[in-house]
Amino acid sequence: MTMTLLSVSRTLFLAACVAGSAACTSLQSVSVNSVPTNRSRPVEATESNTAFLGIHFDNDFVDDLPSQLTAQCPGGKVTGIFTKHESTWYVLVEQREVRVSGYCVYERPSAPKAPVAKRASATPLAPVTRTESAPRESQP
Repeated sequence: MTMTLLSVSRTLFLAACVAGSAACTSLQSVSVNSVPTNRSRPVEATESNTAFLGIHFDNDFVDDLPSQLTAQCPGGKVTGIFTKHESTWYVLVEQREVRVSGYCVYERPSAPKAPVAKRASATPLAPVTRTESAPRESQP
């Protein structure tokens, strides 16, 4: 009987360990904007938030993500942004994670535009003057 009780205890302990380590992950949203042709400088930032019973009191954990991306791209422009929001449940605890990635693109200096030449005319235009004419007499 002791062997059976020990066997049951081990089984319950193993079941509790498996249940405690099991997780369910779901993808909440994904978004992408236009991806540049030059993808040589990838940038990435991740933030997460954990809550008991999935009760989250705020969403401000993602507020620093834009500044994290721009800090990785000084003097450039972050474009081709891909965002992913995942939620993972670990029995009684939910963890939300937002991942943002993109590409740092530096604008090429554009060539200075040539000044627009004014059109020169061969003869200057004379101002038009109106002259009063005598009223015409009506003909029969």
